[in-house]
Amino acid sequence: INAEYMGHFLSGYFFSLMGCKTTKEADVPESKPTTVQAANTSESSPLDPPKAEEIEEINTNPLPPTASSLIELNMENHGCDVGAGIAARGIEVTTIGTLNISKCELQTIPTQLFDLSNLSDLNLSENQLPGAQLAQVALRMPQLTSLDCSDNPLVSLPAEIAKLTKLETLLCYKTQVSSLPPELFECTSLTDINLFNNAIFQVPPELKNLTQLKELNLASNKLLQLPAGALDGLGEVRRLALFWNRIRKLPSFKDLKGLVELQLNSNQLQEIPVFGQHPKLVEMNLSKNEIKALPAEVLTADAFPALSTLDISSNQLSSIPEDVANLPQLSKLSLSDNQLNMIPAAIYKIKTLTFLNLSVNQFETIPEDISQLKDQLATLFLADNKLTTTPAALTQCEALARFSIKGNAIDLGAPEVKARYEHIKAIVDKKGIDGKFMGL
Repeated sequence: INAEYMGHFLSGYFFSLMGCKTTKEADVPESKPTTVQAANTSESSPLDPPKAEEIEEINTNPLPPTASSLIELNMENHGCDVGAGIAARGIEVTTIGTLNISKCELQTIPTQLFDLSNLSDLNLSENQLPGAQLAQVALRMPQLTSLDCSDNPLVSLPAEIAKLTKLETLLCYKTQVSSLPPELFECTSLTDINLFNNAIFQVPPELKNLTQLKELNLASNKLLQLPAGALDGLGEVRRLALFWNRIRKLPSFKDLKGLVELQLNSNQLQEIPVFGQHPKLVEMNLSKNEIKALPAEVLTADAFPALSTLDISSNQLSSIPEDVANLPQLSKLSLSDNQLNMIPAAIYKIKTLTFLNLSVNQFETIPEDISQLKDQLATLFLADNKLTTTPAALTQCEALARFSIKGNAIDLGAPEVKARYEHIKAIVDKKGIDGKFMGL
């Protein structure tokens, strides 16, 4: 047995090289890294002898000294001695492009990391690393394009992060970060930022410098507002997540023309932001705010030609503008938990509508116009309104698969009311496991 490989076994950091090949040998695309999974010392003793088949595989397929492609090394959950694993011979450090040392109880960065000259993707999540250690990473590894420092005891991001001029992805969720340094916004190559579940209370106006951003997640923080102009020029952003904050006011969204998904739910908004033309926006969530009215000529077909999901539930709306009915791709509309007693009849003419939630409102009747959705409406929720009879028009809605009418004061003593109720239930029950009838 090659003594060098046996040393890896005895150290407890043998890297499973079985089947690990160069790009040419494995016949995979050049951009796809080879994964090398470090042996997990928590599952077996480092003194366990190698199996015969392992010895044969080692001797026939050793990693070549100079690989033709960078490899991915996963040392997740390997304890504080991770530096010894990185230092183990048999893998040329210059071949490591992706390194995962999450869940290793690290309080300091192993110095061996700074020798990984081709490392571009570094996962430091779920350790015990303070901000000073993150500053060392920024200073000594400026080649990084992806950094995950989530779930560490960080109270701030170091100013040195500006040194990461090639950084494209920053994951820093579930920390104690309360503010963002202006230097972060000098990292103009950033395309993805995830700062979910921190304690951030304000965002610098320099956010607008990150013109390459495609995803921005600031959800579950302590934001009260975004500064005016902060979103200007961010036309590449596809997903903007601001839910679970305390936001009362937002700047103009006119420049966010690349938006595909917008999550503004669970804030304290009293009015919707100023929109422009958003031809790619598919999903918008405005639920759980304090919105009292939707301005006319905002949610129009010209502004939102691709919008398919609109959630305005749990607000203080007493009416819905006619424009909503003109959204050409709208398939899911949630208006539950508002103060509505009617909605525009035109909504019942939306040929793409398959989901309609009107629960927890003030509806006393459902108009016959709803029968115009008979061939497409699969989900209808009418729970907790003021209905006193079963809507007759619903007996024509043969597409219904999920239906709720619970929490209404409907008296099934009248034969015609009960007959309609049973008819609707039969329609839903015919859908089998896909059907769900929530009755009185």
